[in-house]
Amino acid sequence: MEKFNQGTPRVADVDYYTIAGDRWIGPFSSPLVPRPNDGLVPVASVRLAYATHLDTSHLSHIALLKSFHVYDTVKGKVDPPYSEEPNSLAYIVIEDGDILAGQHVSQSVVANDVNEVAFILLSGSPLGFTLESPSGDYITDQAPDTDVSYESAEWLDLLAQGYVVQQPASGVWKAHVGTDADPDHFMLVVSAENTFVLDGSTDGYSNPGGKEMRIRATLDVDATIAEMEVQITDPNGSREIVALHDDGLHEDDLSADGVYGNSYIPLLEGEHILVFSSEGIAGGKEFSRADLESVLVEAPTAEEQ
Repeated sequence: MEKFNQGTPRVADVDYYTIAGDRWIGPFSSPLVPRPNDGLVPVASVRLAYATHLDTSHLSHIALLKSFHVYDTVKGKVDPPYSEEPNSLAYIVIEDGDILAGQHVSQSVVANDVNEVAFILLSGSPLGFTLESPSGDYITDQAPDTDVSYESAEWLDLLAQGYVVQQPASGVWKAHVGTDADPDHFMLVVSAENTFVLDGSTDGYSNPGGKEMRIRATLDVDATIAEMEVQITDPNGSREIVALHDDGLHEDDLSADGVYGNSYIPLLEGEHILVFSSEGIAGGKEFSRADLESVLVEAPTAEEQ
C-alpha cells in the first residue's frame, strides 16, 4: 500500500474518504494488531492525511462488506442528493391471501392528508370488491362516488380491479373482498402519493435452498414503530410471519439505527413472495406502509451442498 500511495498521487478535484471497522473479534483476530482494529486491520492504517474519515463502524473485517450502515454511508458520498418525484407512489397496504367460497374479508387502510389513494385488487377470477369510507358510505363499481373512478382489466392472466379516490377523507377506509364462487387467491395493493416509504430487501433476487437469507427493512422517516414484519409465502402457498427487529441482534447492524432485520431459511425451490409491513406513529398521526419483494430459491449446487 505504501508503494501504491507513492505511485498514485492525490488528484486535486477528487474527494477522498476512508472507513474502517473497529470490532476486535473472532478466532483469527491477532492480539499483535494495534487496537482499535477490525480483527485484521488497525484503524490507524486505514486513514489518509488528506482523506475525510467517515464514522468508524463497530464491525469486523468481513462484516464491513455486508453492512447496510456502511452501504448507506458510502452511497451517500457517491450519489448526488435528489428529491423524490412529487407524483411517485408509496405502498400503504399489501394484502396477499386466499378467499373461500362464501367468504368475505376486509382490510382497513389509514389515509391521512393525501390527495389521492388507489385500491387495486388482483385475482384469478371476478371477486366482489367494494370500498367503505371513514363515514361508513359504501362505494361500488355500480355506484361510484363523484370523487372515485373505477376500472377493471385483464393483466397477465389476472383480473385487475381498481378504485382511485381523489381527495379522500382522512381516517380509516375499508376494502371489502368477497366471493360466492370458487376459492381464489388475491392480492390487494393500496398506494398513495409518496410522503415516505418502507424499503424491504433481502440478500439478493435468488438464494440457494436451505441457506440462511438476511431480511432488512427501513422506513425513511422518523417514527414510533409499533410493528415491523414480513409475511413470506412459499411456492406451495404456505405463509409465515417473521418479525423484524432493530436491536443489533437480528442481522440489523446497530441497535436503534433504523434498520430492522432478521433471517429466514427457505426450504422449497421456487418463487417466495415477501410482503413487508410497518405500522406506527409519524408526525403525530397513525400510518401504515408496505413493500413487496420476491426471491427465487434454487437447488444448492454440489459445491454448496
